[in-house]
Amino acid sequence: MGMEEVIASFMPSLGLLNSSYREHVMLLYHSDEERSAAAVDYINEGLKSDHLCIYASVGACDSASKWCSSILSSEIENFEENVKHGNLVIIDFRPLLDTARRGDPTLFNQLKSQIETILKQRIAEGRGDKILLFADAACTLSENKQFKECVELEGWWHHAHQEWIKSSQNITVICPHPAAVFNEGTTTTHVKAQIAAVHSVMLQARNDKHQTAAVAKPIRILIAEPEQDIQTTYRMYLDSLGLETTIVSNANRCLESVFNTVDSKGFDLIILDTHLKDISGIEVARKIKQRLPDQWIIITSTTASVSEMGSFGLSKDDILQKPFSFSKLLGLVKPKK
Repeated sequence: MGMEEVIASFMPSLGLLNSSYREHVMLLYHSDEERSAAAVDYINEGLKSDHLCIYASVGACDSASKWCSSILSSEIENFEENVKHGNLVIIDFRPLLDTARRGDPTLFNQLKSQIETILKQRIAEGRGDKILLFADAACTLSENKQFKECVELEGWWHHAHQEWIKSSQNITVICPHPAAVFNEGTTTTHVKAQIAAVHSVMLQARNDKHQTAAVAKPIRILIAEPEQDIQTTYRMYLDSLGLETTIVSNANRCLESVFNTVDSKGFDLIILDTHLKDISGIEVARKIKQRLPDQWIIITSTTASVSEMGSFGLSKDDILQKPFSFSKLLGLVKPKK
């Protein structure tokens, strides 16, 4: 996905699923009504396209939002019939939310296995090989600013979705998140980048169907890494997450990229190796922090210590010791205190 915004109509008649199919979507909404409208639109289009539609909601079994008597159920086409014939499945997500808050993936893994079993059964019965899952537990966490738990839960979805895609399964996962929460300052902007990093695409919901939804610009990452094989590994991994990655091999190119006055977009994250050949990565980090004190930087090194970087705002949480797995890099991307 390029840096230019791709405008995709949010109207189901024009193919809402076109920009979401087989993706793990971070769907930003501005109100509960907008989130509900998005759920209805996705499910109606999914049903028309022969998807098994799964609505996994924290409020699915609350008396105030019970589907059989709610506005949502009245807006789903042939709601009762689709539930009866197994084309639409409603899942109470509250138990999973409670275990996610404890960092326990047991119920999530059970749900993953359940989804895979249902898909196999549908394929065997000749009922189609596509699933659309609208899941709102993570948005409850982000609404309550439980960001660490939210990133962890979305990480579970990310790994499950990656596994499904690698095994050629046609499963789309939509995870709504409240846009307002991420517009409150640099900390929540930082969290938004972390959550977006474990999705393959980010979309903007619109309640007014005469408006459009823009595919958000991808998270921009600058990496300064001298080793070619590590550069290749970075690109393969980060590109698979739908991120826009710029990789340079030396410090001067890194500083040129960061302070380029023509390209004012900036970078959401800078990953610096300490052993750059022209200038130390630590000195590069110091120069960047002097001009951009809020810039998010992660240092990769075999030797770097907190004492070297504490004076310019980096902590032990910003250091990744080599060698490391990329799952550890993903785990390091967590809310700053």
